Amino acid sequence: MGRGDGPSKPVIAGAQPPARGSTASYLRIAVLSALMVLAIYTVFGVVNLRRDGDPQDGLGPDPAAQAEALAARAEGAIGRLDAALSASGAMYARLPSAPMDAAEAGLSAAGPAASAV
Repeated sequence: MGRGDGPSKPVIAGAQPPARGSTASYLRIAVLSALMVLAIYTVFGVVNLRRDGDPQDGLGPDPAAQAEALAARAEGAIGRLDAALSASGAMYARLPSAPMDAAEAGLSAAGPAASAV
């Protein structure tokens, strides 16, 4: 035993000493793998952004046409909700003792544009 040596540890025959830095290397591998996955997802995102419009819409890459189509869809949904609320209000005015029936009628008239909470 030399100077500065701590207490000696027992040596087991055939045992390997613990690998130093193995946890750090696993951590580096995990971080690099996560960065690789993020890079791949970024490439897919860029490819999707560069594609010309959604082929199902048939609008093409024109942003003004896409905005007008989105506004038309929103106006349609708003009009349907407005009509459903009017129908529900009319039914409630006619039968104030059955507010649940009026609510259900309004919900069914709104279709997929509305959802019950």
